[in-house]
Amino acid sequence: MASFNGHFTLIAIDSDMLITYYMEQFKSYRDRYSRVSRFVPNYIGSQICCRWKNYLDPRLCKSPLTDEEKDFIVSRAHVYKASDTILWKCIIHDLEKEFGRTHSENKVRNFWHPNKRYYINKYVKIVEQNKEGKEALKNNGIEKLTVLEPRIEHKFREAYRMRPY
Repeated sequence: MASFNGHFTLIAIDSDMLITYYMEQFKSYRDRYSRVSRFVPNYIGSQICCRWKNYLDPRLCKSPLTDEEKDFIVSRAHVYKASDTILWKCIIHDLEKEFGRTHSENKVRNFWHPNKRYYINKYVKIVEQNKEGKEALKNNGIEKLTVLEPRIEHKFREAYRMRPY
């Protein structure tokens, strides 16, 4: 196994060079990952696809996420959240359009999941502050739309009480 930035990987450095070379050759093909897997021994198309999309693609930005990008991810995670799944591809596409930098799906997800509870609470506080400001503006006869709206739905309307009998 090869070492990549101190971490062990399943794909050796020689295989990385082969994948990069053949992806340039087959980039216009629809089944490019399965074609590359014919030339790279011991790896199937899905492994090559993951390696390419998360590490080897030359368009990927290797630098860490900026604070603006982190805030953008938090706001978009609430917008794209549908039935407890977040559409990461859409968030990555929006990040690229907004900031002109492409980050891997793993980098974005690895930012979100460990800090999810913190960012949800921070997001709700911002929305509550916006609502208070919106109500104050309504009282003055001016209505301003807020950008952030909460997407958190509570499952219980009242506190659960244990009934022993």
